[in-house]
Amino acid sequence: MQRAMFLGKTLTLLVVALVAYQFYRGFRKSVRTFEQEGAGIERLPDEFVRALFGCMGHLSKSDGRVSEDEIRAARMIMHRLGLSPAMVRRAIGWFDDGKRAGFPLVQTVREVRRVSGRSASKRILFLRLLLEVVLAKDALKREERALIWSICSELDIGRVEVAELEAMIRAQ
Repeated sequence: MQRAMFLGKTLTLLVVALVAYQFYRGFRKSVRTFEQEGAGIERLPDEFVRALFGCMGHLSKSDGRVSEDEIRAARMIMHRLGLSPAMVRRAIGWFDDGKRAGFPLVQTVREVRRVSGRSASKRILFLRLLLEVVLAKDALKREERALIWSICSELDIGRVEVAELEAMIRAQ
């Protein structure tokens, strides 16, 4: 009887270890893909960058206030994009434009979709960079989440992909 229990526990442990290993491999592959997409962000068209920082400003201001964490995250993205000092000034201007009332969010996101064409990876990159700024602070407010969903629907990005991106960004 004890031998049967020992054998059962051993088999259960092996199955759990195998499932956990498969999960780890899948997650590791997702993270690797996520990092590889980030490596190529230096070659983006100006229209993409303009839309990115405009939407970033709009999302950051949607809860009524742009936090220091959001500004710091936006500056880090400017650095990762390798923007020249002149482009940094332009990006700050686009960010400020996005903070103003009446910013055309839907039209701007549609421009991103037009510029990125059929490239799903560029649309996901756009969303990922926006999420990095919005998630820089502790909590995501309802208004911000609603704006993110509207951006995702315009970019044809599903809720599962958004949840995966959010989990990966929060895990970093």
